[in-house]
Amino acid sequence: MGDPAGLPTLLETIEGIDEIDKGWHYKGMGQFGRNMSELDAYMVAAGRTGDKRATPAIIKKVNQLEPSHAFSHFRAVALALEQLHDPAAAEPLAKLLQKEGIRGRALRDVGQAIERETKGSSWTATAPRADSLRELMLARALVRCGDKDGLGRKILEEYAQDLRGHLARHAKAILASE
Repeated sequence: MGDPAGLPTLLETIEGIDEIDKGWHYKGMGQFGRNMSELDAYMVAAGRTGDKRATPAIIKKVNQLEPSHAFSHFRAVALALEQLHDPAAAEPLAKLLQKEGIRGRALRDVGQAIERETKGSSWTATAPRADSLRELMLARALVRCGDKDGLGRKILEEYAQDLRGHLARHAKAILASE
């Protein structure tokens, strides 16, 4: 919470975890228990110190992430890095956002909504919501770390037009605060 006293221990722990752990997958209605893995909690705690010495350890985890990894890992790196406001994180976040399967989740017109509905996804499905939240959080972190080629702002602008009002309002609030 702004005090870097425990950062060396946190960094040693984060760096001692070689592989991304199981994590937590976003669940709508049915969330019981932890929604972060131990690795996630360590990364968020490191970010909350506000000490940029945490950035390299978190970036190492960013570079290991693939779209198939659990939602909680993406949320953890986004929360941690956006609190550090370190421009060194902008490029790795932009690369992560550009991986196949991460981008393009904003739902901006009725045609997209109908197409999604006809592909077997329902309005109550959890995965589309998780995918959108993942993209939105990473974009927010990217903008707060200085953005890279305007990618974070572009994604937030897409979400500002999202049919899902809560996502649109969030994107607009982030854009207005930057």
